[in-house]
Amino acid sequence: MSPPCVVSYWTLFKHFGTILCNTFYARFKLGIPKKIRGSGMRLIVATVRGGLDDYVNQSFGRTPTFTIVDVDENGNIVNVQVVENPGYSQPRGAGVTTAQFCIDQGADVVISGQFGPNSSGVLQAAGIRLVSAPPTMTVREAVEAYLRGELTQAIMGQGGMGRGRGRGRGRWMRGGW
Repeated sequence: MSPPCVVSYWTLFKHFGTILCNTFYARFKLGIPKKIRGSGMRLIVATVRGGLDDYVNQSFGRTPTFTIVDVDENGNIVNVQVVENPGYSQPRGAGVTTAQFCIDQGADVVISGQFGPNSSGVLQAAGIRLVSAPPTMTVREAVEAYLRGELTQAIMGQGGMGRGRGRGRGRWMRGGW
């Protein structure tokens, strides 16, 4: 017979799914990278090509690259790196994979055009702030606008391909009602 602790974690996983387990894992993992980095802030921006001169991508889960910007306590950009999104080419679950990637990178703030429901839930549960920026804004402008307090809210999209919203009748409706 297994210990009660193992049984309760399995029950938690079975009933609440992987999103809850990922957020549980993220809450405990996030504290270490922030303490090592010091008092600065790490912003991750969704981009197409990457870099400070690229524009903010409107899709979070399906963005090809991320530009990771480290800012010191005075608001100066001290480090910039471009990384590929591991969830970019996944057929399903790209938002959750991408959110977990941002958590693993030690993000304090994530900037994108809009966020899906699953990815926003994972990021918010991990204590990461979500901010939306317009598509006409470069990464540098978005970071500076956030630091000035001009970007404050996130736009939540529908997310996923979902169902067809009843547009097609399907084969079962040939005879009508």
